[in-house]
Amino acid sequence: MIRSDRPELHRLLDQLRPGDVVVIWKLARLSRSLKNLLHLIERIEEEGAGFRSLTEAVDTTAAAGRMLMQMVGAFAELNGA
Repeated sequence: MIRSDRPELHRLLDQLRPGDVVVIWKLARLSRSLKNLLHLIERIEEEGAGFRSLTEAVDTTAAAGRMLMQMVGAFAELNGA
């Protein structure tokens, strides 16, 4: 599901440790589709790390950010993303 031609992204995901926070400038720089974005955030959270986008103010290290991502995931399921 994660494009194989993004070696630095794979390296980042492989090196994640519990308590790390992946900080990006903009969601569009990480993923071009909602389905892929949700998959990446799920992978980050499986490693015990958090996720934060500075431009869109998404922060899964806080309760409000986790709730927002759950809602986005629910809408994506309804739309078949």
